[in-house]
Amino acid sequence: MRNLECPEGAAEKSWRDDTYWAEKGEPKEAFEVLVGEKKVEVCNFTDVALLPEQLRELEDVVKEFSQLGNGVVFDRVRFILIDNNQLFDQEFKEGINGMGVERGDGIIKLYPRALKPIGHRVPGVSNFAGTLIHEFSHALVGAKFYKEWQEEFGWVQDKGKLGKLKRLGLLEEIAETQQKNWEKLHPNIWNLVRFWKVYNPEKCVTDYAKRGPEDDFAESMVAAIKNPGVLDPRRLGYLRGKFLNGNDKENAPEISIQKS
Repeated sequence: MRNLECPEGAAEKSWRDDTYWAEKGEPKEAFEVLVGEKKVEVCNFTDVALLPEQLRELEDVVKEFSQLGNGVVFDRVRFILIDNNQLFDQEFKEGINGMGVERGDGIIKLYPRALKPIGHRVPGVSNFAGTLIHEFSHALVGAKFYKEWQEEFGWVQDKGKLGKLKRLGLLEEIAETQQKNWEKLHPNIWNLVRFWKVYNPEKCVTDYAKRGPEDDFAESMVAAIKNPGVLDPRRLGYLRGKFLNGNDKENAPEISIQKS
């Protein structure tokens, strides 16, 4: 899941500058993920420690994205914070796995459900690895790319819902409000923000991908990286042409994870 605003540019603030996170105190465990000269801090505020397998999955996902777009993700993502509070998806009636960078805060937020030993929405993928890929994918691209994706795969706006958001003055408020606080803006907010429709919804790899072009892209990236056989061939070819076939493995930075 992510906000309506696409992350652009480098993140500069620390998670400690955000009152919500600072008030939690010190995390139960913390790691430094070194990506060449760049660094991502992983702070786990839950009582459930990351498993060795999850640390390996984290390293694999970081390695994959370090080779995409000259590693631009690691200019935009500086922290992975695992919340001890679980947010819930009012549309799908289940816990939220994660949330992408919002307004350039540099933070990927994960929730306790992301750590559970269950499968991701994309079959054949662990929930932890799938969530990481989904949220990193949101930080990989910006508004220009999403426009291309919309045109390529038949996404159009529901003008009725979008018009209502504008009349209520909610578009600006959504852009300035963290997703965890959207419910305070309007009682029907989650229905209103689903203002995208796709011509061929059966081509989306998961039901979650049918929410809009951003989640369609992120879910497709999960499949393309971890289980390409389940993905619509057109989407797979597009992603391989744009990102995945040009991975510069020889010049990829060194990746290491150190406990803080």
